[in-house]
Amino acid sequence: MGKPVAVLLLVGGVVAGAVLAHGFVVRSPHFHVKRVEVTPTVHVTAGEVRRLAGIGSGSNIFTVDLDLVAARVRRHPWIASAKAIRRLPSSIRIEVTEHRAAAAVLVQGSRPAQSRFYLVDGDGQVFKRATEAEVEGLPLITGVDRAAYLRMGRRTRERIRTAIAVYRRYAARPGRPRVGELHTDEVVGVTLYTAQGAVQVRFGRGDIAAKLRRLDRVLAELARRRQRAVAIRLDNERHPERVTVRLAEASSLGARPR
Repeated sequence: MGKPVAVLLLVGGVVAGAVLAHGFVVRSPHFHVKRVEVTPTVHVTAGEVRRLAGIGSGSNIFTVDLDLVAARVRRHPWIASAKAIRRLPSSIRIEVTEHRAAAAVLVQGSRPAQSRFYLVDGDGQVFKRATEAEVEGLPLITGVDRAAYLRMGRRTRERIRTAIAVYRRYAARPGRPRVGELHTDEVVGVTLYTAQGAVQVRFGRGDIAAKLRRLDRVLAELARRRQRAVAIRLDNERHPERVTVRLAEASSLGARPR
């Protein structure tokens, strides 16, 4: 009987020791959260992240629910992902990844007052309603009505992604006229409007790289002739090598008709 009793006493001692150790760890000020670190952010302040995290003063580092902290932080519309990590003895680090706005999409309501700009990422996914300051400097995409926005299915996201791709390829080459707007249409495809003069450049669908090369040749020829276009169409699907150009009236250029 001596050996089983000794084993029981040993097990009981281990359990008691574990309980005492747990109590010490949970109650000891040594393991109270004294610092919440936040990785650098652009659109969200570290203070906002800490408030969203909701880690109370004097919280024990081992009892903080890290998954819950990360879920709270992800509620901010600018935050794409968040992860909370314990750093013994008294710090928690919150690693944050923000959304990267690729464009601002105008969602058109049935009345002008109901139209709103929303920010989208490079995948065409809307992540927040845009403020006036957030729209500044981003390509503007139009042609998405409220019904399409509310559905936000694969076709709508694909239209937005295509418009973003056209903008990026167009803007990649210096010297091209600055973009004012990109209009997406389910049938017509993408139409670009320049910021100065609102020249319409209809890309339609298909090989954007080839169409941009044709556009550059047209722009160079117009510059050589000192002419200005009001519309350039690169969307001829049957004969993609053909480009249609509508010139501005001579009087609008301040020149005499010849």
